[in-house]
Amino acid sequence: MPLSQTAILSIALRSMATAGSMAAFGAILTWQGLLDKSKKSFLAKLSAKFTIPCLLFTSILDCSQNYSANKCSNLQGILVAGWPLLLLPIVNVIVGLFLGFIITSIVDTPSDFKKSIWCAVAFGNSTGLPLTLLAVIHASFPKEEELGAVDPSAFLAVYLIVMPILQVKHIHSTSSFADRFSVR
Repeated sequence: MPLSQTAILSIALRSMATAGSMAAFGAILTWQGLLDKSKKSFLAKLSAKFTIPCLLFTSILDCSQNYSANKCSNLQGILVAGWPLLLLPIVNVIVGLFLGFIITSIVDTPSDFKKSIWCAVAFGNSTGLPLTLLAVIHASFPKEEELGAVDPSAFLAVYLIVMPILQVKHIHSTSSFADRFSVR
């Protein structure tokens, strides 16, 4: 049974409210002086290098190991079903670079700042915010429905495998891209 428009709106608003409340909580902690620059840096590193990888690996390898009749996740099935996500980062980066190029051309950006804008547009937040939104959306569906039964963070892991490769490749090739289009 398809979801009504009000149900979809409710799910979208709930996910945005969750992300907004997390940002507001961080802003309040900073305003109160409880969260300074070094603590923010520590939390960012802890999240990026430990908690998010643990979450993604456990979502892919979800198996309770309790001798129950429940089957473990089919890793091959996840990779086969998520193959478009291997191409999606490439498309996102190409579109981002193109939009960044257009923005810097229209706005007449200083030449020494153009590459920074291209990178900012091409490599947006592809980890923390999507994880939050996916978690809230996933929790909004009953386990009996397909969107409630399949953990979407497992597919995000496939996406996040390719994105760092593109970031390193882009850093290496930005100067040749700029030279090719006479951006100085």
